[in-house]
Amino acid sequence: MATVIEILDFLAPGLTATPEEKEMALSLAEAYRPACLTKTKADEAVALYAAWLLYAREQAKAANEAGEVVPVGVKSQTDGDLSRTYTGDVSGADGVSDPAGYYGRWKALNDICARVGAITVSPVLGGCCGWPR
Repeated sequence: MATVIEILDFLAPGLTATPEEKEMALSLAEAYRPACLTKTKADEAVALYAAWLLYAREQAKAANEAGEVVPVGVKSQTDGDLSRTYTGDVSGADGVSDPAGYYGRWKALNDICARVGAITVSPVLGGCCGWPR
C-alpha cells in the first residue's frame, strides 16, 4: 500500500516542494480528510488537498519573486490606469487557480461524505429510546 507522500508524488510530480514543505502540507491537509471514505480514498483526498496547498504556495512564491503583489481573487491586472479583472469562476478556493484540478478532485471526494449524511427519525411516538415513558 502506498503512503500518502507517495500518492502526493505520483499525483503531483511537477511540484517543486522540498520534503519538509510536503510534510507540512500533508499535516495541514489531514484536517481536511473526508471521514466517510475508505482509507485508500481518504489518503488520496489528503494528497490532493496537499497538492493544492503546495501549488498555491508555488503561485505565491512565483508572484513574490517577480515583484508582484496580486490580491486574492484577481485574475489579471495592469499597471497603467490600474485595471483589474476579478475571477468569477474560481475552480479552487480563495481565488487560487486550480489548473491541474487538485482542489476540484479533492472536493469531489469530500462531497461524497456530504451526500452520505442522513437524518434519522425515531418511529416511536414520544421520542427515542423509551423516553419519555
